[in-house]
Amino acid sequence: MFETFDFLNGYLKITALVGALDVLLILHFLLSYYFCCYKKGYLIDLWHGSLLFVYFFTILVFYPFMGSERLLDLRFFYNWSYSIQFIDWAWFINVLGFIAVFFGGFCFTILKRKNTFNGIILWSVKKCDYAINRILQHENQFLLMYQINNCICAYLLFYGITTSGLFVNLRVFFMTAGIYSALSNVFIQVGQPIFLFFSLIALYVSNSRLKIIVQIIFSIIILNIYGARSTLVYPFVSFLFGYIIVNKNKTVFKKILISFLVLTVVFFAVEQYRTDSDTSYMSSYSLTDRILFGNNISDIRDFSVILECWDGNYMLGRNIIAGIISFIPKEYSQFRSSWNTASYTNNLVGLPDSHPGLRGGLFSEPFLSGGYLGVVFTGLIFGYILAALDYKSKHNDCLSEKYYLVLVMSLLFMKDIFIYILFQSSLLWLAYLRILFLLLCVAVFSVKLRLNR
Repeated sequence: MFETFDFLNGYLKITALVGALDVLLILHFLLSYYFCCYKKGYLIDLWHGSLLFVYFFTILVFYPFMGSERLLDLRFFYNWSYSIQFIDWAWFINVLGFIAVFFGGFCFTILKRKNTFNGIILWSVKKCDYAINRILQHENQFLLMYQINNCICAYLLFYGITTSGLFVNLRVFFMTAGIYSALSNVFIQVGQPIFLFFSLIALYVSNSRLKIIVQIIFSIIILNIYGARSTLVYPFVSFLFGYIIVNKNKTVFKKILISFLVLTVVFFAVEQYRTDSDTSYMSSYSLTDRILFGNNISDIRDFSVILECWDGNYMLGRNIIAGIISFIPKEYSQFRSSWNTASYTNNLVGLPDSHPGLRGGLFSEPFLSGGYLGVVFTGLIFGYILAALDYKSKHNDCLSEKYYLVLVMSLLFMKDIFIYILFQSSLLWLAYLRILFLLLCVAVFSVKLRLNR
C-alpha cells in the first residue's frame, strides 16, 4: 500500500496509496466540472476555474513529478532530500484543505438563504462593483492616476539600476533596499497589477483604446525589468478568466487558446530574461525540465522541503499578527522579521532573507500556524466564500454584457482579497492596498463629481 514506484527513468515517482487517491480526486474534479459546469452551459465557472490551477494542476496532476529522482540532478546545489515521505505529507495536508473547501461549498448550498456571512461577502462585492463603475465613468482621471504610478515606477527602476548595476530581476535588489523595498511593493508589486487589471476592463468597454494600450505597454516594460512573472501575467489571466465566464457557452475557444499560448510564452520569456545564465540550472536544461521541475508549479515540493526542516512547533497565529502589521517594513520590526511567513520558512530551510520564500500551496500557512485544525477551518471558510461568489456570478440581474463583466471582475478581485486574508497572512498588505485603491478611486471620483455639480 505504501510501496513507491518510479516510472520513465525517474521522471515520475509515486506512493501506491497516494497515487490511487490522486487519480480518484482527478476523476472527481473532472466529473464535477462536466456535470456542474459544462453540462449547465458554462465553458468554465468561477468555482472550477478558481480551483483549476491551485488544486487540480498544482496538487493533483503534478504530484507524480514532485518527488522525481530528476530533482536531485537538477537541484544538486540544495541540501534537500525531496523525500517521497515529505512529498506525500505535503500532498495530504493540501488535499485535506481542499476537501474542506468542497465541504464548505456544500454548506453554502444548504445555507445560501440570506444570513450575516452572506451579507458581508456580497456587500464587499457590491462596493467593488461600484468602484469599478466609477473608474469606467472617469476613464481620463483613472488614466492620469495610471500615468503617475508608471512615472513613480520608472523612477524606482532607475534608482535600482543605478544603485545595483543590474538591469534585470531588480526585485531581488528591492527585497533588501529599506524604504525603497516598501515603495517598490506599493507601486510596482501591487500598483501595477491593479492598474493593469482595471485597464483591461476599461479597454474592453472603452471606445478610445489607444491611450489605455500605451499605459499597458509601459506596465509590461516596467514589470519585465522588475522581473515579476506572476505580477505581469496574472492580471491578463484574471481578465481572460472573467471573459470566459461572461461569454458562458459562446464559441470563444479559439480566442482562449491563442490567449493562453501568448501568456505562456510571456511567462517563460520573463523567466528566461530575469535568469542569470551563469548561475541558474535553467540555462542548461530543456523547457520540459523547467516546467516540470522548475519554480513554476512547485507548491507540493516546496512544502515538503519546509516540512523536512520543520521543528514541529506551530506559529500559533504569530504569522497572522505579523501579517496584520505587514505595512511596517521588516527592517523596522523584529517581530515581523522573525514571524513573517517568508522569513520564517527561509530560516527553517536555510535560504537567505532576500529570497521571496518557498511556495507551499494554499494550506501551508494554515498548517504551520494552526495545524490540521487550521487547515480544515480555513478550507471551510474559503469553500463557503467561493461558492457564494460562484452563485452570485450565475444568479444576477445584470441587463447588459458590460455590467455583467464588471460584476464578474468584482467577484474575481474580491476572491483574491479573501485568499490573501485566509491563506497568505504575510501578504496581507496586498489586501490592504487593494482595498485602499478602491476607496481612493471612489473618493477621488466622487469629489470630482461634486465639483462638476
